[in-house]
Amino acid sequence: MRTEKEIRDYLKEKDRLDEHIEKTIVSLKAEKLIDDRAFAEAFARSKTAQTLIGPNKIRQQLLQKGVNAEAMAKALSPYQIKWQIDVLTAWLDKQERRAVNRRESNEQLKQKRTHQLLAKGFEYEAIQAALANREANEDNEWEALVYQGEKLLKSYVKKYNGRELTYKLKQALYRKGFALSKIDRFLQTEMEGEET
Repeated sequence: MRTEKEIRDYLKEKDRLDEHIEKTIVSLKAEKLIDDRAFAEAFARSKTAQTLIGPNKIRQQLLQKGVNAEAMAKALSPYQIKWQIDVLTAWLDKQERRAVNRRESNEQLKQKRTHQLLAKGFEYEAIQAALANREANEDNEWEALVYQGEKLLKSYVKKYNGRELTYKLKQALYRKGFALSKIDRFLQTEMEGEET
């Protein structure tokens, strides 16, 4: 299937006269060989079945193919917020099952997923709703904090000591998205180990 714009562009590329292009388009439409609405619906179905892609990305691709706004709206109507939340929830479940030894805070992971899914064409509202349904895994969060904290400690202990070391570690871990209460707990256990 091709859109009207794609056929026009192809014929212009072949140096056909404008009047011949118009006659060809009219003829193809009469025989229902060009139907932008049917193309847009098939395109959206195909894309959503094959890969993780949201309606905003599909809309962008349809615009590039010259599909008009009415046909685009009709084609994208099944892919509203509810559908997006369902798809994103399933995808997030799959990502969680794959994740082993995660090295980032829950907040950092949430930001990473948000950016990733926005780039794939999903709406912010749907992404936030799907992420809100997630249970924060406290064990993974603690393991990530310990990993990041120990890594930073090895680097910072060469440059700083005492209160300045504690302050720099706390600051760096906070920037990575960890909660202050957990950072304090980590620092308390690490600093006690350093003193003995």
